[in-house]
Amino acid sequence: MRNKKGWLRIVEAFVAILLIMIVGLVIVQRGKTQEQNVSEKIYEIEADILKEVFAKYTIDEIVDFEKLDDIGDYVDTRAPNTLQCEIQLCDINSNDCDDAINEIPEEYYTQSMPIIEKNQQFKIFCWIR
Repeated sequence: MRNKKGWLRIVEAFVAILLIMIVGLVIVQRGKTQEQNVSEKIYEIEADILKEVFAKYTIDEIVDFEKLDDIGDYVDTRAPNTLQCEIQLCDINSNDCDDAINEIPEEYYTQSMPIIEKNQQFKIFCWIR
């Protein structure tokens, strides 16, 4: 067999490229997993805050616009220091609720709780400071 060294170099180059690709994929996958963990954690925090709000306040208090500042202050005390959270009360059929808060950055997390009796939804928006 001629050119054994040539074939050996080709195989070595192929294996080297394959190893580099595998390492790159592992690094990218780790980054995505960490992002998913952060997102899941924020959604859990939002869900917990929503549950606490609905346990602490009555539905009539939640839909009372004069009480929203108090509820917002309560949400601020429940959110960790790494998150900035805002609340919004809007019509259950409206998609304009997200536009109502001016300070929201491009990447934010939101959850809502419908209040069917009042045809409203209570939304919490959180983002990383």
